[in-house]
Amino acid sequence: MGRYKIYTLSSTPIKNIPTRTRQRILRRVLKPSTAPSSCHDRNQSTNNFSLNFQDESGVNGTDTGDLSISGYEKFANENYVDQQYESSGSEDSFDNVRANENQLYADARITEEQSRLLILAYTHRYNLTKEALEDLLELVEFHTPIGTKLVKSKYLVNKFIEAGSSNFEQRHYYCDNYTVYLGCSPYTNVCTKCSTLNTPLKEKSGENFFFVFDPEPQIVEFLETQHFKKLINVNTAPNLFQDIIDGGCYKNLGKSSQDFTCCMNTDGISPFMSSNYQMWPYCISLNEFPYRIRRSNCILVALWFGISKPNFTTFLTPLVNIFNRLGNAGLIWNYNGQNVSSKIFFPILVCDSPARSYVQGMTQHNGSYSCPYCLHPGETLWTPENSHKSIIPYVKTQHQLRTQETFVQH
Repeated sequence: MGRYKIYTLSSTPIKNIPTRTRQRILRRVLKPSTAPSSCHDRNQSTNNFSLNFQDESGVNGTDTGDLSISGYEKFANENYVDQQYESSGSEDSFDNVRANENQLYADARITEEQSRLLILAYTHRYNLTKEALEDLLELVEFHTPIGTKLVKSKYLVNKFIEAGSSNFEQRHYYCDNYTVYLGCSPYTNVCTKCSTLNTPLKEKSGENFFFVFDPEPQIVEFLETQHFKKLINVNTAPNLFQDIIDGGCYKNLGKSSQDFTCCMNTDGISPFMSSNYQMWPYCISLNEFPYRIRRSNCILVALWFGISKPNFTTFLTPLVNIFNRLGNAGLIWNYNGQNVSSKIFFPILVCDSPARSYVQGMTQHNGSYSCPYCLHPGETLWTPENSHKSIIPYVKTQHQLRTQETFVQH
């Protein structure tokens, strides 16, 4: 076994236990056998989720007035939600429902949705024509059991992916030389740095465009799914801090009760061990739902793939436009036959240290002047192994706080 997970065999405490593992062990030890009645109000059933419209003029979706959602501002903690949804005998178990309904065929390794997404990815990768795609679908059908729910045409594949929106998926192009954003058409906009039209696309490399997926139809489908409606009715004590929605910054957003907020996240992935290609997905999740539901229902809004890290000024340009639209105009979703108008806000971005420095356009976390708050230059710490690390030690003398100009400079 070596040093890997040696703490599982030791009878004495070991200091070098990974932080996340230590937190999981502590949570398992402290997890109560029953939901604490003193901290949580469980008197109401989670099946009694209701929307109370105080202004009937808002039914058409133009103005919903003061929409009150019972228990909307608070949700169950993760342990309670897991206990409710991991019950093997529950017909409403979200994971069981999805696993049973979406399986491509008996004992298949992928679901119907994954099958269609893989076919779509293959189509984009090799620029298949309509005839070639239909031949591929027919070939795949011969390799699957009779009765498998496979799409039979390119139209059905696109219909599934579009989710009712003609602009669900868009390619956004950038200059090969300077990664300057060029919009949705590579041949109509001129690069501001090289003053030329975008160079012709390479047939298979796809190095000068990225995908943007409109999150509005995905959020609407998420809100209208019956499984999630039963979760928005569990109250918690007002002085209990266990999730994003319990924080002071969240409460000071000034949003109405029918609005939602999203947490954004991005990070780089190396899909191939022997290649320099990188994949940077940009995902969002709704903060108002329990953590376990958010984790299993992240919404992909953009995908960058190339041999270099994304230029985030280019990568975020179409996303900022989408987020501003959802924050100002909002979206319409249906609840029990009534149209509800909700605005979507994006107050928080969660990244690890390397990704955060790229998003903010500043020095990496291990470089000079890497503190995002002040102009502390940092120091070099040499270790006994004759290696060094960049650190920012605590000092009593306060350094100059950052401004817009210093962010650009460092």
